[in-house]
Amino acid sequence: MFIIWVCMCPVLAADTLTIVADPWCPYNCKPGSELPGYGIEIAKYAFGKAGHKVTYKNINWARAILDTKAGQYTGIVSAYKEDAPGFIFPDEAFGIAKVGIFTAKENDWTFTDLRSLKELDRIGIINGYAYGKKPMAFIHQNQTLFDLATGDNALAKNIRKLNLGRINGVFEDPNVFMMTATKLGLQNKVKLTGIVYEGGNLYIAFSPALPKSQEYAEILSSGIRELIKTGKIHNIMKKYGLKYWR
Repeated sequence: MFIIWVCMCPVLAADTLTIVADPWCPYNCKPGSELPGYGIEIAKYAFGKAGHKVTYKNINWARAILDTKAGQYTGIVSAYKEDAPGFIFPDEAFGIAKVGIFTAKENDWTFTDLRSLKELDRIGIINGYAYGKKPMAFIHQNQTLFDLATGDNALAKNIRKLNLGRINGVFEDPNVFMMTATKLGLQNKVKLTGIVYEGGNLYIAFSPALPKSQEYAEILSSGIRELIKTGKIHNIMKKYGLKYWR
């Protein structure tokens, strides 16, 4: 009986964490793929070292936040702190993202400041996304200027609408936008015209409804620090054509 109990202890101590988000490659990509996203690889490393398993699923962003807040999932990935007030955030971010304004390649409009966005007439954004404090204030003050995409693959919808001339601009992180545009075969039809938000830390944020969320946040921070100290983080990010941001 003692031998059986000893053998079962690691199994009983292991947790399965379910992390969700919409596809936002290269930070979090397609579940189960060879390149699931560098944020997912970091999470699997950190929690694997602690004896836990990470399951990653794609659902639309607004639903990911709502259901995780209620405790249905363990955490959301690629979140700004503005995305998920009340969630449990680790001390360590796993990445940093900017917000660019993208237009059709033939558009000769020039970005100068947020006020200049009014010249575009219609800009695509995604339901539930945070775009930085000042851009969010501008969005709230000029709601008729923005076209809200919802559901799965919302960014792909926005890129297609931009290509069709149904909108004149799209807010998105440059890495994410160009990777998605390339998948759609539209990378030569669009361009980055300006940066509306210079950058914010990206986190895996844990559900405020789950009692172990603070423990998970600490495990993740510890794992990220180890990846940085050993230099292994460079190897992970290199696979996605990126360099460590610090």
